Amino acid sequence: MTRQIVTAVFFITLLASCNQSAEQQAAELGADIEAINRLNDEYVAAENAGDVDGIMMLYTDDAVLMPPNQPALIGKGAIRSHVQALFDMFSLEEVLSPEEVVVTGDWAFVRATYTITVTPRAGGEQTQDNGKGIAIYKKGPDGSWKYARLVYNSDNPLPATM
Repeated sequence: MTRQIVTAVFFITLLASCNQSAEQQAAELGADIEAINRLNDEYVAAENAGDVDGIMMLYTDDAVLMPPNQPALIGKGAIRSHVQALFDMFSLEEVLSPEEVVVTGDWAFVRATYTITVTPRAGGEQTQDNGKGIAIYKKGPDGSWKYARLVYNSDNPLPATM
C-alpha cells in the first residue's frame, strides 16, 4: 500500500511539473512571438523613415538578404550598401502582414505578405508592389531576436519586354 501511495505521489508530482513546464514553455513562446512581431514593426518603421542605422541594428552580423533579381547580399556591410542605395533613390511606405510565425528554440521564421509604395526621390511616378517573403530570425545570447535571413519577391507580373 505504501508503495502504491509513493508511486501515485511520484506520478502526480511528475504530471504537475510537466504542466508547469508546458505553461512556462507557452509563456516563453508567447513572449518570443511578441518580440518577433515588435522587431517586424521596428523594421517597417525604420524602412518607412529611411533610417539605415535603424534597419541595420535589426540584423545579425552574418545576415543574408536575398532581394529579387540579384545575388544574395551576405553580411551587414553588403546589406547596408544595398539599403543605403535604395533609400538614396526612393522613399518607401510599407505595410507588412505576418501570415505564419514559427519559433523553435533560438530560431524562428515568419511567412508574410507586404504592400509597398515606392516614390522616386528625384520625382516621377509612384509604384506599388505586392509580394511575399520569408524571414528567419536568430535569438541572441541576450535574448533579443534579429533577422538572420530574409528573402522576398513580388506578386506583380514582370513588365513586358521589347
